[in-house]
Amino acid sequence: MLSPNVCVAVDLVLSEMKRPRMLTILMWFCALYAIGALIGIVAVVLDLGRFIGGYTIGGMAVNRGTWLRIAAPLIAMVAVLMAATAFALKHHRPRARITFMLIWPLIVLYGVGCAIINAVPWTLGLRAVVDATFVGASAAWLLFRYKPSRFYFAELKKFSYSDNRWGG
Repeated sequence: MLSPNVCVAVDLVLSEMKRPRMLTILMWFCALYAIGALIGIVAVVLDLGRFIGGYTIGGMAVNRGTWLRIAAPLIAMVAVLMAATAFALKHHRPRARITFMLIWPLIVLYGVGCAIINAVPWTLGLRAVVDATFVGASAAWLLFRYKPSRFYFAELKKFSYSDNRWGG
């Protein structure tokens, strides 16, 4: 267990670290997505779509119940992972990379799973695979290959302790 003085000193060092601009943009994007997804799901639960233009899944018009049964769980899971990523980036935690990268296989598995059980057409399941693969590869480059990100996360690893507070 780390002493409180060591934890305060490490907090001070981490708060002075400069996060790469692209990771700051990612942090804000994740936070805004999480908030927007929450507002969107609440709007659907309150049936505000009847005033705004209806409900769609991948461009296909669906009713409110179908949207809540098929799209809402995926959007909620992605929103939770986005919020966790934003939190981890804000607090300089190395786990931000893994948390963000979990989103893309989740979308692929969910899209294929929904296509297998005939909840959505196969074209929509295939689109989920293609989109998630492309965006996931771009995110992997940003988080694991982009030089400023690599240096930033390497510096964070220096402060990663076995204490749960610093676990990454």
